Amino acid sequence: MVQAAHRRTCRRQVLIAALLTCFLWPASLIADDTPSVQQLIRIAKVYQERGYRQQAVAALLETDHLSQTDQELVQLNLSLAQLYFELGEYPLSQNRLKLVLDSTELKSRVAAYNIQAAILSTLNQPNAASSQYKEAARLAVGYGDLALTTTTNHMRHELDHGGWREALALANASINSVSSLDNKPEFIELRISFAELLLKLSHASNENAFQTQALQIRAIAAEHAKERGLTRLQSFALGYHGHGLLNTGAIEPALDKLNSATLVIENMNPVRRSPGDYLPVTSGDQPSENHQIIDGSGILAFTKPLPRGC
Repeated sequence: MVQAAHRRTCRRQVLIAALLTCFLWPASLIADDTPSVQQLIRIAKVYQERGYRQQAVAALLETDHLSQTDQELVQLNLSLAQLYFELGEYPLSQNRLKLVLDSTELKSRVAAYNIQAAILSTLNQPNAASSQYKEAARLAVGYGDLALTTTTNHMRHELDHGGWREALALANASINSVSSLDNKPEFIELRISFAELLLKLSHASNENAFQTQALQIRAIAAEHAKERGLTRLQSFALGYHGHGLLNTGAIEPALDKLNSATLVIENMNPVRRSPGDYLPVTSGDQPSENHQIIDGSGILAFTKPLPRGC
């Protein structure tokens, strides 16, 4: 017992030291040597945003011996399910998802169905994945942002598995809602992902109108990111917009957007960066040149992470 307590204390000190020295998080986050459940959740979130998933898991597992409310328990299980999913530990993720799905917290259940569907999609079980996305969408009726993130995930799944007709129906049913979103950071992310899927759908279905709509959505995403001072997100929106223009043959406007994306990154002031800035997550510490899906909880779920330059 004494040795176990000593190991827990050491792990806590390592977590706190790493957080304060590597991430420059305010010292007020940790009031003493025994972090609370919410403090450990915030520590894990910072690790996850920086791409250190194993450390995020370790921080969340430190809560095992602490008293937890029902809401905190759901939050912990959902966060661990997300992290295990990103790490490719699908059975561990599914074990946590079962606990979340047994809860009565609707938004968390929608997020759990999204993660479960992404796992099944990754494991090449497209019909089962589609069923999970449809259940998530059923629960999310009346919650516009949850419904749209679920639709975006479902569209990506269908396109990945050749179901472009189903993706077409999903796009037509939700494109007006996506276009009317405000400038919240999570909606900017959703716009970028949705526009990318519209371009893929345009190529699969020969619906050229989707190209124009995708470019419009990306332009709005870049403008909203600029308004919010989300420089990395602005750079991604501009970069994707530039690549989209290249696909249409608009070379000069495309190069202008790509150059603007580069300038945004170059002009970033590193002193002003914070862990709360938009930082797309990578697998481990290595950048990857792929794409994202969004779960229904505001946490990004990645089977194919976006690169990040940290």
